[in-house]
Amino acid sequence: RYLQLLRRAGVYGLPVRVLPVKTKKITFSAMMLALALTLLALTAVLPVMDLSLCAAASVCIALTVARCGLGYGAMGYAAAAVLAFLLLPDKASAVFFALAFGPYPLYRKLFTRVRPAWLRWAAKLAAANASVLLALALFRWAFADLEGPLWQMAGMLALYNAVMVLYDKAAGRVLERLEMEN
Repeated sequence: RYLQLLRRAGVYGLPVRVLPVKTKKITFSAMMLALALTLLALTAVLPVMDLSLCAAASVCIALTVARCGLGYGAMGYAAAAVLAFLLLPDKASAVFFALAFGPYPLYRKLFTRVRPAWLRWAAKLAAANASVLLALALFRWAFADLEGPLWQMAGMLALYNAVMVLYDKAAGRVLERLEMEN
């Protein structure tokens, strides 16, 4: 108790200050950006888990959106996408994060007010499908040998939709709880 009083008075150690809210948001956003980049860098070490690590990195963006707001989340996403292209040796993971998994928390936040629920799900999945189709088109343009039958692409898109629905349900509960605390 005596040490606590001395700390509050600034006699023992550094004076006690409370950080402003904006500083806390910037700090949290920067930590989530660093964690997202670390997860994306792991895709070079563990190439089998590249899509899982891209999804885990997008959770960092979702946490930033939940704790700090859409603006900080969008800036964190943009910084993570640009730095992923610049720093990662595996550019495929950077493309999938930047176009498929990274923007999904932003879509989720933008479409939360859309009513009824089926229209909200349709809007979220349409935006997610548009971004993943853009990523696939970019891959087909960059790598001409990525030709495959149409049923294979349709199956991959259906699997992506199932994964995104599960991701949205699982992350949604956590993010709603975080938003209630703020």
